[in-house]
Amino acid sequence: MNREGRVLLTLALGCLASCDAGGGHLATPVGPLPSGVVARVGGQEIGADEVARIVRAQRVDAVRARDMVVRDALLARGAEASGLAESPVARLAWRGALARRVLARILADARALPFTDAELRDAAARRWLEVDRPEGFVTVHAVVRFDARADDTLKVRAHALAEAIRSAVVPIADRAGALPKPDGAAASNPRTAPRDDPDPLSAAFREAAMAVPTGGLQVQVEPLPAVAADGRLLIAGDGRLDEAFTRAATALPLRGALSPVVDSPFGAHVILLLERTPPVVLEGQARRAKLGDEIVNERARAVEKKLLADLGNRSSVAPDAAALLGLVAVDQ
Repeated sequence: MNREGRVLLTLALGCLASCDAGGGHLATPVGPLPSGVVARVGGQEIGADEVARIVRAQRVDAVRARDMVVRDALLARGAEASGLAESPVARLAWRGALARRVLARILADARALPFTDAELRDAAARRWLEVDRPEGFVTVHAVVRFDARADDTLKVRAHALAEAIRSAVVPIADRAGALPKPDGAAASNPRTAPRDDPDPLSAAFREAAMAVPTGGLQVQVEPLPAVAADGRLLIAGDGRLDEAFTRAATALPLRGALSPVVDSPFGAHVILLLERTPPVVLEGQARRAKLGDEIVNERARAVEKKLLADLGNRSSVAPDAAALLGLVAVDQ
């Protein structure tokens, strides 16, 4: 049981005796009840709207909901009478409940207003992969590594090795039509061995490229995620590919097309196209529906941040708070 649950249980057990002594656990109203009031506990009136909220939240009938509200009110009065309501743990639970109510109200207010064009534009920029995804080019490549500071001798050797790798994979490219990717197969992954690659064309390219003797040069052979014509990787995050590599990859017309040896800041590449993925562009209501939660959450975060900043001026933290917090025991 978590801490808040233990608090509520303690409050209930502590006040049952005093509540029972008062004549049972359901209130007996004295005198007529005002319109819209269904019960009275001491001086506290319980309205029909409060009962209706319990009916909706707990999915019980109105009589059961009324009894639940009355019981809670009686237990709360018993807790107040016995002093439990002022305990530190009870105050902590109460503050947590109030904080959650504030956040719920902020979220409800954020949902109440229509979306503006600026909000839709900003949300689309953050969620472009879902609403403005461009055409993608999925490739596998082999690169003989060298950097811009490499001497000409090393570059010549690297280019010769890259050409040898290209010659080794030409037969693979030529029979790409006989190596279709199975329907529903996962994307090729560089962490997976070639023999376990779900795309047989990628697997065959990798095996052939890796079989070429390297002569002591560093060679990397791997499949890559889809890249757009502007260099963006079509996966979550902000990854991009080099411009020279992207230009060569996006010039390949169809599955099995093979590039010439291409230089980039990372070395000499041989690139094989595995797949062209179609663009995904949502318009109208579909676009608004996809971006709706993003906009609402962004509104709520902005209001919460401002509220905390305004209220933060009324709080203070001990200079040695970090050391003190390190001593706090946490229940598992």
